Formats: sequence, C-alpha cells, structure tokens
Amino acid sequence: AARFFEAQAALPDGLRLQRVYSSDLQRAQFTAEATAERLGLSVATSDQLRERNLGVLQGLFKHEAQVTQPAAFSAIRGKCLDASPEGGESIKQLVQRVVQEAERICSQHPGETILMVCHGGCVQALHRHITGQAAQLVTNCSAHVLRFQ
Repeated sequence: AARFFEAQAALPDGLRLQRVYSSDLQRAQFTAEATAERLGLSVATSDQLRERNLGVLQGLFKHEAQVTQPAAFSAIRGKCLDASPEGGESIKQLVQRVVQEAERICSQHPGETILMVCHGGCVQALHRHITGQAAQLVTNCSAHVLRFQ
C-alpha cells in the first residue's frame, strides 16, 4: 500500500483519488482496502480485474506446468496473442476483458481519478491496448498512471 501513497503524492497538484476499485482476489483486495481506508474511501470489487485465466495451468508452478501440461505451457510462452491454454484465455481475450472493465468503470465516474488495484497481466493488457505493445516491466505493487478519455 505504501507505493500507492507515493503514487498519490506524485499526482499533479489538486488531483486526488476519488474511487478505489480492486480485483476480487484476496491479494489485491488487501492492498486496495489498506489504501482506501487511509484515504477514507470504500472499495468496489470486480472479477473482471482478475489476472489472466490460465485454464489447466491455473495454480501450477512453472516446472509443474512444463511437465504435466506441455502443450498448454507452450501456448502461453509463445508470442501469439490468440493462443490460450485449454480452459483459459488468450492475451487478446485478457486485453478485451480488462479494457472493457476499465472503460465501464471510467464511464460510471466521468472526470474522477480512480485507483484500480489489479494484477500484472491486467496492467500489461491496458498498456498493450494503449500503446500496441507489451510494457517493459510490471512488478508487484508497481503504480501506473493511465488516462482514459
């Protein structure tokens, strides 16, 4: 949560967070709730801000996935944006889901500054949508400022 306070301090003068949205997964909710509490805000959750659905790979460590699901593992390691592991979603599907949710949230709160606490894949998806390419590095608890108009 400390990184989000640093990001708040880095916002242009007069621009303050007015809403907090979070993935409904516990690790994101914890950060969102700690941040929102300090700001006197509540948290709205959304399952559309979850990390990429990896289907049969969900919950497996990298070495387990390589051995037990080699085809699915290969599908997510390639550069094809349409490839998806069995039962999971492709990068294109992730981008579509996350962008639609970000647009929905922003349209409900026009002109407001919104904190969205989500996962690295979601940040990558938004960056890919805006720039047409993957972000160089997205680390845990990193803060990114994006403008939707």
